Formats: sequence, C-alpha cells, structure tokens
Amino acid sequence: MAGQRLRNSVDLELLRHARRALLPLPLIDRSQRPSSDVFPPFRKRPASAMVGKRAAVVLSGGGGAAVALIGSARAFEEAGLEPELICGCSGGGPFSSLWAAGLSAQEMADFVLSWEPDRYLDPQWLRFPRFVLTALRGFSGVMKGEAVERLFNDRFGSLAVGEFPVPLATIVYNTDRGLIEYLGTHTTPDVPLGRVVRITIALPPFMASMTSLNLA
Repeated sequence: MAGQRLRNSVDLELLRHARRALLPLPLIDRSQRPSSDVFPPFRKRPASAMVGKRAAVVLSGGGGAAVALIGSARAFEEAGLEPELICGCSGGGPFSSLWAAGLSAQEMADFVLSWEPDRYLDPQWLRFPRFVLTALRGFSGVMKGEAVERLFNDRFGSLAVGEFPVPLATIVYNTDRGLIEYLGTHTTPDVPLGRVVRITIALPPFMASMTSLNLA
C-alpha cells in the first residue's frame, strides 16, 4: 500500500527525464532507430554433415542477450537448414517465437530494431538500483507485460502457436499451482503468439505473473 501511494504521488515523467539526463542508457535513449543492415552479404554454406539429420534449437533465458538467436537463424539459412523444433524460455521466448512463426533472420532483425523501448520498458522506480543494472543488460525483468503482448499482436494479429511453420515449445512456472507447465505448438495450439510471449517473459515481482487461467 505504501508503495502504491508513493507511485501515485510522484511525477514519473519528471523522473524519466531526470534519469535520461543523469543516467543515459544506450538502448533506451538512442536518438534514432539503428540501421537494420546487421548481416554481411548472404553466402550459402551447405552443412553436408547434417544431410539426413534433424536439428532442434534450444534457447535459454538471458534477457536481451537472447537476441543473439537472430544470428543463429541466419546461420541456419546459409546452411540450408530448418529446425524441426524451437524451444525458448524466459528472455529467449520472444526471439524463439519470431523464428518459429516463420520470420527470416532479416525480418526478425527489422522487427526487433523497430521496437521503441520507452513503450515496452517499465522502470521500477522503487527498485531503481536494480533497474539500472537490469536495463544495462537489455530488456530483462522490466518489460511491460501488456505492452509486449500488444506489440506482438500488432505484428502477428491472432496467429496462434499451432499455426507456426516450425513447432515451438516453451516451459513456464505456474505460480498459482506451483507446477511446471509447457506451452507451444503441440500443448497449447490455440493460444495466440502474443499471449505465449507475455507468459514466457513474466518474472515476478518485476512483471505481473500469468498462469494457465490467463491463456485464452
């Protein structure tokens, strides 16, 4: 209650301006959208050792660092490979979802670089020191759940994970039941992409948790 009263009594916009002046963050305070020309010229690199074999991609958490998956997607494209399954959890959820949804590496890069961090990041002013350390690492821990879900819905509409060209799987913890649950193409095919991403990146107490009751 005390924390809520404090939030209601402060001018958050003033604090944001003060933070920009005193602690500029490269990702959040960039003056213009960076170039999406992030890859060298495409070069085919056939992976002869993979002929007749199947590959799955597993991506752990790690916040904004999980964006490195886009480079892995480009490597798969140059090798002429397509994964049979993509699994990503926590910070890896958004990026693994983009790949599984059928975006090319360049399309993934374009989408991610179009994000406007101030719209999706929620500085936790009552935990400012922790926010500083987190924000410097990327998006981890301070993303606005509803805004992130809306971001993906704006891009993909009502696309459900069961419609993905590449099967997706992710693992989450149901805080209400104290159980591990699995979301994805085979387990929750009717759940929209945006909702799966929101559930995957939820990290109490920084972002409101979501449970199986909120899948629809």
